[in-house]
Amino acid sequence: MFKAPDFKLIQRDCPEELKKLLNLLNLRMEDFKGGDEFEIYSKLDKAIDKKFCERLHCKSDLDGYAKLLDLGGIEFDSGETRNNMLKKVLANRDKILGRTTNHTKTFKLTCNYTEEAFDLKNKSLADVLSDAVKKIIDVVKNKDISRLLPIGKEEILEEQVASEIKKVLVQHFDLSTCDEVVISIIGKNSAPRDNLSVPNVRKPDDKTFEILEQIDKIFDKI
Repeated sequence: MFKAPDFKLIQRDCPEELKKLLNLLNLRMEDFKGGDEFEIYSKLDKAIDKKFCERLHCKSDLDGYAKLLDLGGIEFDSGETRNNMLKKVLANRDKILGRTTNHTKTFKLTCNYTEEAFDLKNKSLADVLSDAVKKIIDVVKNKDISRLLPIGKEEILEEQVASEIKKVLVQHFDLSTCDEVVISIIGKNSAPRDNLSVPNVRKPDDKTFEILEQIDKIFDKI
């Protein structure tokens, strides 16, 4: 995160800011005059990186910023600098923490129970594929994409339940242009589904943002 020239500038321009950052990370201040300064810089940088990555479950500060932006559904370019990404994270704090309600009013959320159309237990694979093809052809002819989901019955979720589900979805997806979210409950005898891997993202807290703000302050002063 910090290179040797950065630490030199920090010592000259904002030593107290570094001290605050180390306190937030539960690290002690190094004695920069107690040996080879470049070795001390390297050791301290590794310690800062380790604490940062442990807090965010990331591989690097850049990876951490990217995960936070993804968590808030915020677009960014892979070529952006670390400092730009950090400032974008801080500018979207409430969104990343899930404290914004901007998206929750823009879409309807319903819960559908699907018929066991793809139950391999009671049908041959050929029958399953044949049924699927028929359904898709019917959808294309009628221009009704919603019929791709074979609905058995529809349940209207209680407002509190729907609100909780929306909060979770908003944290992981950009739903600003979404009108409706359909949740399907697959019967226990339905065909097995592949498990989709989800990135291991630890939800940040206020202290995480204190650390990020302190890092930003330091870079602004050097």
